[in-house]
Amino acid sequence: MMLMRTKSVDFHYVEPGHKDIDAKLCNWRAWVTPRAPSWVSPMFRMALSNTRQWHAPELRPTCDVLGAMAMEKAVSKLPEPFRTAIRWNYVTPVNPRKACQVLGLSMDGLAKAVRDARQMLINRSTE
Repeated sequence: MMLMRTKSVDFHYVEPGHKDIDAKLCNWRAWVTPRAPSWVSPMFRMALSNTRQWHAPELRPTCDVLGAMAMEKAVSKLPEPFRTAIRWNYVTPVNPRKACQVLGLSMDGLAKAVRDARQMLINRSTE
């Protein structure tokens, strides 16, 4: 039995002309990504951490909330396969095969849908 070789698709590749929209989409991802609740058990609410004596605190980059809200609005207005593809690529990066099955696309088709969604967002932002 002969097995078919499939070429791999790099879903992390961003075209040079899409670097700006990719940065905005990464900011949007930081704002949209669901997280665990930030509450602390009442037992530990007033506890002080001793980690500062060994490590300097690491500050995370802040999120541009207004830009992220505008991007959410723009992404929500994309046509269906492109909206789901861009959300898959940035917010819920599960196995690409699963995303292909949901959208009914090949791997190349999924990569093209993500690329086209970025281009649509660029085109709509210049209008």
